[in-house]
Amino acid sequence: MAKDSILGSYAIVTVSTANGPVPIGEVLKFTAKQAGELKKKQPLGEVDVHAQYVPQGWELDWEGEKIDRALADLIFSIEQEYRDGHNQPRFTFHQVINHLDGTVEEWKYPDAVIYDFQSGADKANEAIKEQAKGFAPRREKVS
Repeated sequence: MAKDSILGSYAIVTVSTANGPVPIGEVLKFTAKQAGELKKKQPLGEVDVHAQYVPQGWELDWEGEKIDRALADLIFSIEQEYRDGHNQPRFTFHQVINHLDGTVEEWKYPDAVIYDFQSGADKANEAIKEQAKGFAPRREKVS
């Protein structure tokens, strides 16, 4: 028997630093994609190929509608830190998914960098969209 799917309204994405939460606007889309490399070898005398997957972090991608200047200010501060010769700030992304059976799936992506910010509108009567990407070296299970 088929079951109901978990809708996006059951998911929450937040971003924080060591100093607390960072406003990133209203998130409409969030994707976390595992990055890695598949290494294959076929030793002499072997018929089958041996494969090993080497995880290399997580690529993060999100999109939202502009509700204030918070994300634009954050991106400006990241660039300014770089231009002033400081280390690029690191962030922690939190992803929470509430399942229909009442269980909660929660992940965090620590030590993430944010890059590739975009902002723009397609039409005069549509909201301004903001997009950015991130990269975290690992994903950790919270619950």
